[in-house]
Amino acid sequence: MSETITLPNLLAGWPCAPSISPYHEEVIRETKAWTEGYQPLSPKSQARFDRCNFPLMAALAYPEVSREHLRLAADFMMWFWYYDEITDVKTGSETRKLAERLIAVMRYPTTVLLEDDSILVQKTRDLWLRTLAFSVSSSADRLLSSLEQFMLAVCEEAEDREIKRVRNIQEYLALRQVTVAADAVFFLGLLHIDIPETVMSHPMVRRLTLLGNHLTCFHNDIYSYNFERARGVHGHNFVTAVMKEKGLGVQGAISYSGTLFQQTVLEFMEIASQASTLFAGEEGLNVHIGCMLNVVVALDEWSFLTPRYFEEKRFQVRRTLTIQLAPEPQEREYDSLFAMKGEMELCQITMVDQ
Repeated sequence: MSETITLPNLLAGWPCAPSISPYHEEVIRETKAWTEGYQPLSPKSQARFDRCNFPLMAALAYPEVSREHLRLAADFMMWFWYYDEITDVKTGSETRKLAERLIAVMRYPTTVLLEDDSILVQKTRDLWLRTLAFSVSSSADRLLSSLEQFMLAVCEEAEDREIKRVRNIQEYLALRQVTVAADAVFFLGLLHIDIPETVMSHPMVRRLTLLGNHLTCFHNDIYSYNFERARGVHGHNFVTAVMKEKGLGVQGAISYSGTLFQQTVLEFMEIASQASTLFAGEEGLNVHIGCMLNVVVALDEWSFLTPRYFEEKRFQVRRTLTIQLAPEPQEREYDSLFAMKGEMELCQITMVDQ
């Protein structure tokens, strides 16, 4: 019998409720039509991908933006997940070659495409040209920088996967805070706003953005762990990093991660209040803070509204917060790479080392 794992109730007392854009139905249809023609995944992966309704994530994350803005965000949401999906089965060198080409067409979108450029490259250029036409320049620059960092970090993830490397917690977070693409997702909500660089680069705001990023990392990795474990790609997951460094089993590591999430929420809310006071009158910062909070609640809603992580049992998982631990595929085991020192009960976890 498989082990039953209890998930933490991450969003208990969350400061904002789920909301959805009034344009979601038409924009989701348009985004799905736009993505037709991407080079195909394997039939099994394509079927799973199609069921996940990735544009819905954008409609939940940015409920108040304009229709044109939402369409860009929805297209990007599909782009993020497609890049993640195809690179999960690529080598490090293959991933780097793709990343470098995508970065080139975004930096120089008006240059002529190469004869052998893939549909993904063509779609990326189209998306970036539309983004530039819509966005204020400072926001487009921030988004491009975060996208480049994301694509290159995924190359490191692929290289780790090739050698079955499991990083310690600090090393993992340093990489995961980029591969999760949270900064890019946050900045997508700010395309229409010119926030001064003196605000965005202030140490307090930089810390706040990092905390929002970490909330997304912890949330996504807790929910996605079992899904990734079943596919043998869970080496790049915070739960696995905790298991290795702390000598915990899956339940102990998930409980540890949930406690760290809650501690991060407290620090985020404290600094958000301080930053709003320090930059009183800077409405763009308030939008940024609201966007970060909304992205987390959107990720939570999307995780249960679509079958991405919990498949047909997603409503049951939402109700009970329990899952059955998936077996690791042969030759893709990570549990056996480090010894377990025993489980840590949730009641024993009072403070997680920062």
